[in-house]
Amino acid sequence: MTTAPHPQHADGTRSSARPVALLDLDDTLTDRAGAFSARAREFSACHAIPERWLDAADAAHSGRRRDFFALAKATYALPGTVDEHDAAFRRRTPQLVPYRPAVNAAVQSLADRGWHLAVVTNGDHDAQHAKLAAAGLADLLTTVVVSSDHGVRKSTPPGMRLASDSERGGPGLRRSGRHSARGVVCSVGGGGAQRRQRDDGGGA
Repeated sequence: MTTAPHPQHADGTRSSARPVALLDLDDTLTDRAGAFSARAREFSACHAIPERWLDAADAAHSGRRRDFFALAKATYALPGTVDEHDAAFRRRTPQLVPYRPAVNAAVQSLADRGWHLAVVTNGDHDAQHAKLAAAGLADLLTTVVVSSDHGVRKSTPPGMRLASDSERGGPGLRRSGRHSARGVVCSVGGGGAQRRQRDDGGGA
């Protein structure tokens, strides 16, 4: 987690802006390895491919899921196309992200103390939001910045600026009049960064 110091005026007094916590998603807020293991068990049972082989192939092809399925097809005569398996993996695996009460309690504690909580993550918009929903974190976060929505990487200054600007009213994202620490989602539309308000039912 990256935190920004509480903003101060030139005279050293604190401003009214909330402190900002920038949070990573995969293998930090959410258990990516646990989700993959659950999907590997399903896939192994369906296609008779050993889980140990799937774990090793995943480690060797991290971030290259199409290569992973191409190797599975070549090694085990896996039926179906690489594209079909890749799409199914990306659809199903986020749904298997485990709920971790201790993580949720820690995030809730920060929110209760007035922190502006912003997730900055690489990846696909739908998949990353599905992970947050499965983990029970979606309604605890103020802002979610997904790199594919904005054309930036999470560890770059522009990505961090998008998240922090959403609290301080900077040029990256504008806040609405709602001051709750729930329900603000960042996305790209119409050629620029926009903020979308979620309804009470949640979801992206």
